[in-house]
Amino acid sequence: MPLITLPTVPAIQLGEWMYAPKYTELQRRIVLRALNDNNHHETPLGSNRSPYLDALADWAKIPRGQYWCALWVGAVLAACGLRIPKDFANCDTWLPYLVDVKSLAAEQRVACAILYGKRGTAAISDDWQGMKKSGWDAVHIGLCTNWLRDPYDLVISTEGNRGYQGLPIGTPNNGIAIDTAPVVRKDMLGLIPASKLLAA
Repeated sequence: MPLITLPTVPAIQLGEWMYAPKYTELQRRIVLRALNDNNHHETPLGSNRSPYLDALADWAKIPRGQYWCALWVGAVLAACGLRIPKDFANCDTWLPYLVDVKSLAAEQRVACAILYGKRGTAAISDDWQGMKKSGWDAVHIGLCTNWLRDPYDLVISTEGNRGYQGLPIGTPNNGIAIDTAPVVRKDMLGLIPASKLLAA
């Protein structure tokens, strides 16, 4: 069979859907910053290390080689000018900023942080340690980079340290890379909108 040459395929801009008028400039910045890191992986796999991850850990003044999902989310949001919890590399410190998913319209959910884990008995409050005592346990965090509504809800997230079923390394909360994929987890606690993290 002969080979053929065709003209260049039309290119699309990274995150082109974010340029719809329903999204804000801040949402665009967060999503594009998150997508920019897509496919970065640990070196070696399973180590929670890489030159980039080590640089993030040094920037955050935490030891290298730890779980890094919250470290990465904090770095993305800080790069976009938002305030982040003091101990942002700990997923639990994001608990006080949670809102119920249903309280936001679909377009407002885009660029929110997504927190996963176990729900406790206490109400959401500024005291994340008190929330922990009542059973709240945040185990993973990512960023919602698209929320499609038609014909059904499909949540697309970009997450650091995402785990993959079937791989010989990692767990759902300790993976190997930053990637963008549909959310299939059933333990979503809620969302953290950028508006909760704006400078006062």
